Amino acid sequence: MGLLDRWRRRRTEVSVRLNLPLQPMHRGDWYEDALIRRFKEQRRGNRMTGGGTELDADRRIVAAVVDVALADPVDDELDDLIDLLVEQCAPRGSSLSMLGRAKVEFGECGVLALHLPAAAPPDVRYEHVPCTYAAMDFMEQLPDAADGVFVVQTWWSDADGTTVYISAPDLERARAIVEPLIAAHPVGAGHAFEVLVP
Repeated sequence: MGLLDRWRRRRTEVSVRLNLPLQPMHRGDWYEDALIRRFKEQRRGNRMTGGGTELDADRRIVAAVVDVALADPVDDELDDLIDLLVEQCAPRGSSLSMLGRAKVEFGECGVLALHLPAAAPPDVRYEHVPCTYAAMDFMEQLPDAADGVFVVQTWWSDADGTTVYISAPDLERARAIVEPLIAAHPVGAGHAFEVLVP
């Protein structure tokens, strides 16, 4: 057996499906970068091997995928991997898949989608995505208002408007904070909430 074959046998490939329509850059910010840092700190031979997005029939993102290789014995590493993903606010309904094993579900946050109809065509490019100044201004208020109750992990903006995805263990508490902010903001006219992940 060659050196490469021995290296491969010492790790188990694990595919992580995050039940949230994360843009690729936000998948990196919230999950891939955190995993890389943790793996480097642990020095146990775990590695990031890839990442991607899951699309629906209309080519809209419905979930994010992160692929890792965990050092054997893999059972010793799985709990630590799940703990880190939960620390990063992984949504309920997320899962781990491994060849020859049953899927493992995890996640402690629900996801609330806040839809902001477009009042004007996108007029700036914000984090490489078209967006309006008004939507940018509103989103920049959310981290200070969150007070540890929720996080905004991703958002999407196009000609139809902007959708902000709010992750929280308690969606009612999160909505109670966000509702007065959006009601008072110019971008809030015609807004709508949708529970994406209960």
